[in-house]
This record gives sequence, C-alpha cells and structure tokens, in this order.
Amino acid sequence: MVKQRKRRVKNNRRTFLGFLLKYSIVVGLWGATLAAFMILYYSIGLPKIDSLLQNEKTINNIEIQYSNQKLIRKYGATDDNFIIYSELPVHLIEALLSTEDRRFFEHNGIDFIGIIRAMYINTKAGYIKQGGSTLTQQLAKIMFLGREKTIKRKVQEAILALKLERIFSKEQIMTFYLNKAYYGAGKYGIKNASQFYFDKSVSKLNLEESAMIVGLLKAPTTYSPTNNPKLAKQRANQIIANMAHFGFLDEDEAKGVMANDLYVYGNTFNKKNQSFYFSDWVESQTYDFINKNKNISVVTTLDLQIQNIAEDVIYNFVQTNKERLGESQIALVAISKDGAILAMSGGKNYDKSTFNRSVHAYRQAGSAFKLFVYLTALQKNININDIFIDEPIAVGDWYPENYGGQYYGEVTMKDSFAKSLNSVAVQISEICGVKDVVKTARRLGIMSKIDEYDPTIALGSTQVNLLELTSAYATLANEGYPSIPYFINKIKDEYGNTLYTRQSSGLSRIVSKKNVKDMREMLFAVIEDGTGKNAKIDKLMYGNVKGNSRFLVGKKKYSIGGKTGTSQNYQDAWFIGYANDLVVGIWIGNDDNTPTNGIVGGSLPAKLWKEFVEKVVE
Repeated sequence: MVKQRKRRVKNNRRTFLGFLLKYSIVVGLWGATLAAFMILYYSIGLPKIDSLLQNEKTINNIEIQYSNQKLIRKYGATDDNFIIYSELPVHLIEALLSTEDRRFFEHNGIDFIGIIRAMYINTKAGYIKQGGSTLTQQLAKIMFLGREKTIKRKVQEAILALKLERIFSKEQIMTFYLNKAYYGAGKYGIKNASQFYFDKSVSKLNLEESAMIVGLLKAPTTYSPTNNPKLAKQRANQIIANMAHFGFLDEDEAKGVMANDLYVYGNTFNKKNQSFYFSDWVESQTYDFINKNKNISVVTTLDLQIQNIAEDVIYNFVQTNKERLGESQIALVAISKDGAILAMSGGKNYDKSTFNRSVHAYRQAGSAFKLFVYLTALQKNININDIFIDEPIAVGDWYPENYGGQYYGEVTMKDSFAKSLNSVAVQISEICGVKDVVKTARRLGIMSKIDEYDPTIALGSTQVNLLELTSAYATLANEGYPSIPYFINKIKDEYGNTLYTRQSSGLSRIVSKKNVKDMREMLFAVIEDGTGKNAKIDKLMYGNVKGNSRFLVGKKKYSIGGKTGTSQNYQDAWFIGYANDLVVGIWIGNDDNTPTNGIVGGSLPAKLWKEFVEKVVE
C-alpha cells in the first residue's frame, strides 16, 4: 500500500510538470506571435533611415518666419551646426558614456542588461531613478518620433534603433545624437551649446565644461547654467563622479575637478531672443507636416514691428522696475481681434529660462475672470445700472471679502465691475448660477478645467493660461464673434509646395450686440476711474466725455477697455484689455507660486499694458 501511494505522487508530479511545460510553450508561442505582430504593425509608416540619413546634411529643418516671411529661427541641423567625431574631446565622450549609455560600444541599439539594471534600481528606489534607453534609442526618438510616452512610440523607437545600428557606425550615431540634441537656452546641437555657454569650439572644451554640457541632456532647462548655476554645477559634479566610478578618472583627479569653479559665458540678456518663446512653441506644433526628408518653412502671424515693440518695452520695463519685480516673471501676448498672435513673450529672459508662461503656465485668473460673471448677468437681462448692495456676505461657510476690506453699500453693477468688488461679483454669480458662468467662459474659449460647483470661481480661483484668457477678451473687441487664437498663416515644403493655408473660422456671433456694447462700457469704466486707471493713455484721450469709450489718434477712433486681476496672496497679477483690433494680455507672477512683492493687476501689469499699447498705437 505504501509503495502504491508513492507511485501515485510521482505520477502526479510528472503530470503537473508536463502540464506546466505544455502551457509554457503555448503561452510562449502566443507571446512571440503577438510580439511579432506588434513589431510588424508598428513598423508600418516608419521613415527609411538609409535615405534620410545618407549624410549629415539631410536632417529635417523647420524654418519659423514672421508674417512678412523674415526669419525668426531655424530648427534642426543646418550645415554649419555639425561637428564630426574627431572633434569630440576624449573626456566629453567619456562623460557621455559614463552617464547616458556606458555599454554604448557593446550593445546593438538595445541594452537588455541596462534595462534589467534600470528596472532593479527603480524598483528598489520606488520611483523612476534611471532610464534604460540607449543613445541610439534617444537618437531615434528625437529625430523620427514625437514626444508622447506610449507603448507604440517605445516599440518604434526600438525598431529604429536596431536599424540605425545596422546602417551606421557607433561613431556616426554618437555624432548624430550630439549634433541633434537640445541643450537648453534654445540651443540645438553641441556646437551651438559650446559656443553659447563657453564661447569656444567643442574641441576646446575642458573636462568640467564637457561634464556640464553632458549634464544638460537629462533636463536642459533645469540644469542650464544660465538658469540654475548651482544645479548645473551639482549635475556636472555628479557626471565627474560617474566618470571616476567607471574608471575614466582617478578619485583624486575627480575631487580636484569638482572643486573648481565653472565660468559660464552665456549669461548676458539678449532681448531679441524673446521671439524664441513663440518660435519654440510653433516648432513643437509643426512636426506633423514633416514628410520624409522635406524641410518646411512656417509663415506665422507674428508681426515683426509689434514684436520688436514688445521686446523693447519689456526690456526697459524690467530695468526700471527691478526692485519691485524681484524674481517675478512677465508674460505678454498681443493678438488681433480675430485671434492672430501678433507678439508674444513668455518670460523676462529667454536665455535664462525657455519656459513659455504665455501658453504653458496655468495660474489663478483672479478678478480677470469676472468678465464671465458679468457677461452672464447681461445675458440674463440684468442691467449695468441695476443696484446691488456691496456688503459682507456668506456662501455656505465661505466669506468672500472685498480687497482691503472696504464696502460701498449701494452700487450699480457697472461701478461694482469698475471697482472689482468681490461681494457683488459673488452675489451676481449666485443669482445667475455658477454653471451658467462656466458655460459663458467655455463659449468664449476657456478650455482649462473649471469646477462648476465651486462658488469661488466668481473671484477667479480657476487656473487659466494667458493666451486663452486674452482670446476670451478679444471676443468683445471682435463685436461678439469668437476669437480663436491662431499662429500659422501658411506652411510650405522645400520645393515651394503649400502644405497648409489657414482658412477663416466662419463662426457665428456668440455675444449679442447689446451685450457687447454694455460689456465694453463696463470695461472702459475700469480704465477710466476704476482699478485699471494706470492703463489710461492720457495723451491720446480726445476730450473728456464721461463714459465715452473712444479716444482719437489723428482721425482714427479707438475703443478701449480692460480688466485687472489679482489672485490670492498676490501670487498672480493680470491686466487684459483691448484698443480697437489690438488685444493685449499681461501676467506677472513667480514660477513657484510664492507671493509677488505686493503686485496687483492695477499696478505693474496695467502700467506695462499702457506702455506697450501706447507704442503700438503711435
């Protein structure tokens, strides 16, 4: 009996192992089939690398132009941007290998050992501490693929990496990568970066400089020495430590180099680089128009004359108000009434920070959001001369207060808007309904997330970007027709073929004539004797007609209006306004959301708006 039981156990074990082996083979076959199908599917439409990279000068270029077709900036690898492998200092190559891809000369484009190592390190750390992409994969990404993080893109990246390795030598791949990579401050290609940061050729870079250049590859804006000198030095020191760890330097030499100061040449302010905020943004939107090895030229809406005025005014304004501004940033957008972007600045100094605050910074709108509250009231037949009681109120357990704690008692709706009284704005929002206020904002082009159940949106708790808020105000300058921002007039390929031409939106009116007239009157009152008095252009005012929202320059009549906005704790200051067809938005604030030096929308933003508009009108 005992022997039979042992035989049964042994037979069961064989049966289980056979079952496991059988289904492992089945799963493996299905997995291999699925993988093969994915590779085949994702290979469809990929570029032909051998024709696209047969020599270094065939890499795509995107030329961004002003509306008059003068050049703003060219992106890509122009002929004189390239260096060859023999120009690379040995310590630059060693810094790159020790930090970005230490097995570069050993793998075939995909480093499975590196992937396993990265997975182990990331699992142990609990976050993504190290990537597994090789230099070849990174080259494939920046040259042929978009920036999205998807499974499709990763598979295509791997396929292209394997192809690159079959066609090109390791030296060529490394050179392609360094020639194409972005190094911060708007500099593409290591030749441009070396010249900008250190005023020297690549071959002359010393060890510390090479380490800093390589350090930029991970996060160009974060580790830019013109933006964050301390972080740039820390990153360079980490790379030098990596070089010592992998035997490229001895420990004493590494410590000596890390103790050295790093002089950076490219710390000067170039006001003309302000237009690069715009061109960088446009460049990021045009990759769908690249076809194989065709270069493209993009004729944008940016007006050279108006952009130059913006750059001059911002530069002088920053110099005049240095102490008050402190570390606060400035963003400016000027658009035509139908939405064409005429001028843009995304910060005080492009060379120190390339982050475009006009389109990528989402900040609380403050009282500038009241446009949608009061327009909703007009749509519900509330008259601008209707009386409201400005007094302390409560909405549930929320007690909104007026700026400075002052209350005026009986006021008209028009006066409450001009004085930006929070109490009345909340009352109107509650009467009209928060959901209807949100509908108005959406109809005028606010695409950012808005909580339709939050009563605090009446006072601008919603986060928006400068461009969308400015285009919403442009609807009133556009006689109630929607103003949808656009920035490209035409795109052509290198043979002169037109790839894209902008067509008129042809959209219907979204705000009635009467409501446009009433809203304009309230917006003028803000400038005439409200919170936006600093935006009044006195020398251009004709006569002194109370409530007249027009001024004359020569024989031309101008209609003006605007609104101030200040978020909680002085974190954001806005002024959005128009003068006839020109609509201009100004934002001032700190990138880290800390309070400004007490800056409100009616102070520096209104003054900057006046200076800029005055110059353009003249």
